[in-house]
Amino acid sequence: KLAAKERQHLADSLLQLGAGKRSKLLPHAEAGVMRLAGLLNDERVAPLLWARVLPPHPPEARAAALQSLGQWVKSPSKDERDKLFQCAADSDFQVAAPALMILDRLPLSEKLVPGFIQLLRAPDVAARRLAVSKVGDRDDKEVVEALMESLHHPDASFRREVMQKLGQTARGRKALVRQLLHTESHDEAWTIARFLLPFARKEPDSWADDLFPAAAAALEEGDRRADPLLFVLRESSPGVLRERLDQRAQAWVKKKDFEKALAIYRVLARDPAIGRPIRLGLASVGLKLSPKELDEHARSQDPCLHHFGQAAAEDSAAVVKHLEKTVWLDADDLYYLGFHFAESTGGLREFGAEVLRLLIKRFPKSKVASSAKNKLKSIR
Repeated sequence: KLAAKERQHLADSLLQLGAGKRSKLLPHAEAGVMRLAGLLNDERVAPLLWARVLPPHPPEARAAALQSLGQWVKSPSKDERDKLFQCAADSDFQVAAPALMILDRLPLSEKLVPGFIQLLRAPDVAARRLAVSKVGDRDDKEVVEALMESLHHPDASFRREVMQKLGQTARGRKALVRQLLHTESHDEAWTIARFLLPFARKEPDSWADDLFPAAAAALEEGDRRADPLLFVLRESSPGVLRERLDQRAQAWVKKKDFEKALAIYRVLARDPAIGRPIRLGLASVGLKLSPKELDEHARSQDPCLHHFGQAAAEDSAAVVKHLEKTVWLDADDLYYLGFHFAESTGGLREFGAEVLRLLIKRFPKSKVASSAKNKLKSIR
C-alpha cells in the first residue's frame, strides 16, 4: 500500500505526464496509466481521465479512463454527459460497457433524457436496452418514434421489450395502430394485432373507429391485410364488428356495388351469431351476382341457392316478404330463384312457386314472365 503522500506524489506525476504534449504513450501504456490514475482515489486526476474518453485516444485507454471515472461520477456536467452518451453509443463494446454502467447508476433526470433517446438508436442492443429501461415508458413523441424504429431490430426478445413499452403509453399504442394499418409485412401485422388485442377489449368502440375503415377497405379490395385487423375487431367485440359490417354491406347495396357488398357479407357469414336479415342479405347479393345458369349441376353448386334454401326451410313466408321488399332484384334474378326451387322435389317447391308469382306480379311484361307462368302450370 502507498502512503497518502506517496499517492499524492504519484498523482502529481500523472498529472504532469497527462499535461505533456510532446510525449505520446503507446495504447496499452496509456491504458495502464488510466487504470493507475483510478486506483489513486484522487479526484484531481478526473480531468485527466475525462480528456481521454473520446477519440482519437485508443479504445483501451478510453475504456480504462471510463472505468476509473465510474467511482466519482455522480452529477456530471453537460460536457461530461455528452461524453458519456457518446461513449455509450460507441460501436466498440469495451468502450460502451463502462459508460453504460455509469449511466445506469445515475438517477434519471430531465437533463439525461435527450441522451437516452439518442441511445435508443445505438448500434449495440445493450445500449438500447438501457435506454428502454430508462425512458421507454415516457409518453414523449421522440421516445415513441425511436422505439418504433426498433420494431424491426434483429433481436426478437428486444423487439418484444420495445412493444411492451409502447403498449404502456397512449402515444405508443397509437403508433402501433398506425404500423398495423400500414405495414406491408403480413407476419408483423399479425404480431402487432395479437399484442394490441387486450387493449382493444377495454375500449372496443374506440378501437373500431380506428381500425374498421381500413379493415373494410382492405377487405373490399381482396387484400389479406384485412385479416389481422378483423381479428382484433372480432375478438375484442364481435357485436360491434357485426353491426358495422352489416351497415357497410347495406351501404354498398344502396350504391348497387354488389361485389363489395358480397365481400362484406362473406365475412359476416363466418359469424354464427348473425340473424336471418344478414343471411338473407348475403343470399340476395349472391343471387344478384350469380351467373344464373339453369343447368342442374350449375345450380347445385351455387351458394346463394343454398343460403335461400336454408332460410326458406326455417320460414319461407319471411323469405318471400324479404324478396318483396328487395326491389333491386330483377326479373331474371327472381326467375332463376323460383325455377330452382320449383324444380325441387322436397318441401320447398311451394316456395319456388311463390317466388315465380312474385315475378309475374312485379314484372308482368318481362321476357321471363311467360316462362314463369309455364313453370307454374307444370308443377300444379
